Amino acid sequence: MAEPIPNTSSRNRGFTLMELAITLAVIGLLVGGVIGGQQMIYNAKIRSVLSQVDLYKEAIQTYEDRYGSLPGDTPNASTLFGATFPNGDGNQHIRHLAGNPNNNGTDFSTPQGELASFFAMLAAAQLIPGRFSHTYVADCVGDTKNFPTFDWNGPARAGIAAYTHMSQHYLHLGIDPASNPGGIAFIPQFRPNEAHDIDRKVDDGNPLAGDYTVTQGNMWCAPGYMCTLSVNVHSFLTAPLFGAGADRCVRAILPTPVYNVGVDTSGSMPCSMRVRFGKRV
Repeated sequence: MAEPIPNTSSRNRGFTLMELAITLAVIGLLVGGVIGGQQMIYNAKIRSVLSQVDLYKEAIQTYEDRYGSLPGDTPNASTLFGATFPNGDGNQHIRHLAGNPNNNGTDFSTPQGELASFFAMLAAAQLIPGRFSHTYVADCVGDTKNFPTFDWNGPARAGIAAYTHMSQHYLHLGIDPASNPGGIAFIPQFRPNEAHDIDRKVDDGNPLAGDYTVTQGNMWCAPGYMCTLSVNVHSFLTAPLFGAGADRCVRAILPTPVYNVGVDTSGSMPCSMRVRFGKRV
C-alpha cells in the first residue's frame, strides 16, 4: 500500500499581502521612530545652546545695570568681590589686558586679564551658576577654571568666552581648553548645517549678519594683539575661504551670504560661531 504524500503546502507558503503590509508598516514605524528620536535629540541640543547663551546674555545685562560696567572690566572689582579680584579699567571693552586699547602688554595670567575674570565676576555677583577663577589657570575650561563648558560635540570639550572685537562684544562658542597665557584659542565647533539651523531658529539665517554670526578658521586673543581672527569675516572678500568644499563654512557671499549646507562635512567642522551682545562701543 502506497505511503500517503505529506501535505507541505502550509509550510512552504509565503507571506500573504496582508502579512507583508503589516511587516513593512512595523519596519516603517521603527525607522521613523529612530529618525524622529535623532531629530528630537538634535533639537534638544540646539535648545540647550540657545538657553545657555540667553542665560549669559541676561546675566551680563543685569551685571551692567547693577555695577555700571561689564564683567572683567569692572574698575572696583576688588572692593565688590574681594581683594584678590583684578580691577578692570572700566573702558567698556573686554580686553586681554586692561588699560590698553590694542591689548598690548603681558600675558593672560596677569591680574589685568579681563577675559580671564569675566565669568568669575558674573558668578561672584550670583548671576550665573558655577565657580570660576579670576586669574588664568591651566586647562582653562570647566568648573573652578576661567570659562564655562560648551558641550556641543560631546567628548570634544570646549568652552565659552567673552571678548570685544571691532568695538562689538561677543560670546564665542568654542574655546580650546588647551589655551594658555600665550593666547586664547577659539576653535570651530559646528558643521554648516548645524550653524545654519541655530542661526535660522533664533536670528536671521545670514552667516555674516545679525546677532549670530560665523567665522571661518580660528581666532586668537594673544598678547600684543587685539582679539583678531586669523581668518575672519572681513577676509572673505579677499581670500578664497568660501566655496562648495567640505572645509568651507560659507558657500558664497554675493549677493547674499549663505551657509554651505548640503555638502558632506561629516569629517569637518569649519564653522566657528559667536553671539553679539550689548551695544557697540
